[in-house]
Amino acid sequence: MTRPRIVEVKRRLDGSESRFDCEQLLLEPGERAIVLYVLDRPWPVAGVALRGGIRTYAHFWRGRPFNVYHWVDGDRTVGHYFNIGTVDELAPGRVVWTDYAVDVLATPDGVTRVLDEEELGPETPDAIREIVDAARARILADLPELVREVETETRRLRAAGD
Repeated sequence: MTRPRIVEVKRRLDGSESRFDCEQLLLEPGERAIVLYVLDRPWPVAGVALRGGIRTYAHFWRGRPFNVYHWVDGDRTVGHYFNIGTVDELAPGRVVWTDYAVDVLATPDGVTRVLDEEELGPETPDAIREIVDAARARILADLPELVREVETETRRLRAAGD
């Protein structure tokens, strides 16, 4: 079965963009999406060595100030990478979000790290700083529940034929 393709568009605060060609696993237009991106090369992230072939299940929600990349190697979770930002569009063929630079990385060994806070410069609007602060606090406070939710959804999609 061939799944629809969907482009993840990541916009940064400096105006730059990255685009990733993904498989659409779930799309509820305007509400949430889960897309699959398979790493085509090694990709080191904050001390985690992601090898080529690792599957990234990217979970997006319209009403949350973050998305989550669930990295899976075979049947093993490598990590959960929470990108703080806003989802701007969830539509057939496109997921568009704005990255607010700060991330939270949680690995299965119980280590959780907040990353890239230094990327928010003095020019960053107070409204974005407030979103980042609230999102970071929510992710850290609700981490076990959020990880459980993402793991459950990923497992469900994998069992359905991914």
